[in-house]
Amino acid sequence: MTANASTHLDPLLQARPIVLWVEDRFTREYLSTVWQPEDQLFQLLIAGGNETVAGVVHDQREQGYEHVFGLADRDFRESNYDRWQNLQSGLEVFKAPVFEIENYLLDWDALAGCSENSRRLGRSSDTIRQQAEALAGGMVWWMACRSVLADYRNRLVGNYPKHPKVGEVGSLAEAERYIRDGGWFLSFPGHAAHIQDVTSLAADLTAAHAAQCGNLQDGTWIRCFSGKELLRHVRGYLLNQRYASPEEMDVDLAKSAAEWQVQNGAVPPEIVELKAALRQRVGL
Repeated sequence: MTANASTHLDPLLQARPIVLWVEDRFTREYLSTVWQPEDQLFQLLIAGGNETVAGVVHDQREQGYEHVFGLADRDFRESNYDRWQNLQSGLEVFKAPVFEIENYLLDWDALAGCSENSRRLGRSSDTIRQQAEALAGGMVWWMACRSVLADYRNRLVGNYPKHPKVGEVGSLAEAERYIRDGGWFLSFPGHAAHIQDVTSLAADLTAAHAAQCGNLQDGTWIRCFSGKELLRHVRGYLLNQRYASPEEMDVDLAKSAAEWQVQNGAVPPEIVELKAALRQRVGL
């Protein structure tokens, strides 16, 4: 994003002490609800995707907006939760320990007690959990396949070099050195060889499947499996009707369950810590 491109955003970026870019409306509405009444400290803006969050935040901080941060889904990446409380870490984009923000709504008591459930079918927390568990049991190979795909992508382009700055490369030799001396160029042959080895794929999928089976058996699937699919399945079970778009109904359920979490002192601790970490970084 260029300086000119961000001009129209200046009023939004300057309006509140903390600007947080998130991936989608679901995340914005959930955080706005669970952070009340302090939600007015935050300008929650939608970037539209994981990589977009990182790019927008970096560009705006380069322009001097040091109160701008991002929250992106972890997906199959590493969380940086261990750096949240380190004010010297230079952290720009926060990644929670859960797979994605929807995992924080896999809260059976909140889903059972929220108004979206109570004024319709009144499902119990046990039956809601059973519905989610049944779906999770059929997701193991799907999650394993996605895990391997994410691993292979990271092997091939995870440390792909950034474009050099102006003046950093001024000759053929310097251009070759810039590319050849980087970690990506040196590691690429080994990664490509691994992926092309006919025995690697089955072995990697088998290992990923075993890991996902472990998550299913020890209960950590609630945090490690794809929350979007699980929550949407639960939402269909709770509402048993379509009154709006799937995205709109997801947001309604998120706000309703979030309100229950606030009223019952059950906001996920990591979400509380995220708010505190952001406040500390701007001196509040």
